[in-house]
Amino acid sequence: MSRDTGHPQRDNTPPRASDRRMTPDERVARSAAAFNGYANERWFEILKAAIADDPRGVTGVAERLNTRGASRVAISLIIGGKYPAVPRGIVLRVMEVYDVHHCPHLGRNVRADYCIEFNRGEVPTWDPGAVEQRRACRVCPSNPMARDKGA
Repeated sequence: MSRDTGHPQRDNTPPRASDRRMTPDERVARSAAAFNGYANERWFEILKAAIADDPRGVTGVAERLNTRGASRVAISLIIGGKYPAVPRGIVLRVMEVYDVHHCPHLGRNVRADYCIEFNRGEVPTWDPGAVEQRRACRVCPSNPMARDKGA
């Protein structure tokens, strides 16, 4: 510390890469890399479809997601390929809110990950209700496992 001011003395060492700010070109390159990483993923297609289906577009989707980080601006940046990273929180929320379909066997809406998890592993032969549901899943038009095999 400097005796006169009480502030740390500055040395002439160059800043580390993590200490300096990114240039605009570096920001664009980072955004493009992140966008190319998620532009073809299922959640991104679901998000684009949700925006197209909502009469208020991005604003309506942002309000429906209603979570920290899922602002109208963030969603616009994601769709435009200018978001600087992979938005993990928004990905989870999009899948939770929009990747839902009606289960004819249960008579209620379920998330796609419920179907995938339920159909994973061995058939639960000890539970007649679960066996019946597993049979219904095989012919269900909303079964994500069947969609993935057909694609």
